[in-house]
Amino acid sequence: MNENFENLKFELSSRVLYLNDLPKINEFCNLLNKMIVDFDYKLDEIDYFILAIKYYYTMELVTALIYVNKILEINPKFIRAYNLKALIYLQLKHYQEALNCIEEGLDIESDAKRILLPNKAAILSEMGFYNEAIEIYNNILDENPNDFYSLTGKSILLYKLGKINEAKELVDKALKINPNYISGLLHKAKLMLKIDPKISIEICEEIIKKNINKGEAYYIKSCAYALLRDKKNAIMNLKKAIETDIEYKFLAMDDKDFEFIKYDEEFYLTIHS
Repeated sequence: MNENFENLKFELSSRVLYLNDLPKINEFCNLLNKMIVDFDYKLDEIDYFILAIKYYYTMELVTALIYVNKILEINPKFIRAYNLKALIYLQLKHYQEALNCIEEGLDIESDAKRILLPNKAAILSEMGFYNEAIEIYNNILDENPNDFYSLTGKSILLYKLGKINEAKELVDKALKINPNYISGLLHKAKLMLKIDPKISIEICEEIIKKNINKGEAYYIKSCAYALLRDKKNAIMNLKKAIETDIEYKFLAMDDKDFEFIKYDEEFYLTIHS
């Protein structure tokens, strides 16, 4: 048991963790609980970091923030904790706090630009500073053209600016580098609503099979079926999305992708019940 725990801890701590790593992170957390009970194990900064990552990806953001702050109490120079804290604040839409975390990290370790700058671009993008965000992504990609995170981030920006074909080219490149990048797959599924909703459905089904971030996949799939004028499947998938997160009710109310069914009684009851 101890050896399995240490091996998994080393594996997870030695690389960047993405949403598709969640099953292994959950496995680690189960082992961690047994270590605490069976061996009176005391958590260190790495344990707290992996726990924070878990709760970030499951959108339990307050809990994730508690663990990140615990890391920084133990080690105020833990750069990845500043990065994660910025991402948590970004999800909470506390944009200035998110930027402050990035700057704090850069003040501690200027060489951490590779870790921190892509998320600074993502924060600026959410704040509407598209040109500044694109400039950061361009600088990163000049140094590393295969940075799939930045390729996807820039693609999202171009999508927001209505440059659909350019956005598709970049996300396709990102997914060629990392075909299992869930955020990239979700973005492409959303983007393909503008080009070919049938492909959006195929991508969403692939994501749902992975059992990761199913709510957003069901929602995009619902939009795709609505655009294809398939009322039955549109409403069925919307209901599945709402089961994962009630916020999809409110999102659907103003979503133009549902124009075809917005006056349908079953659609109305789905989003107003």
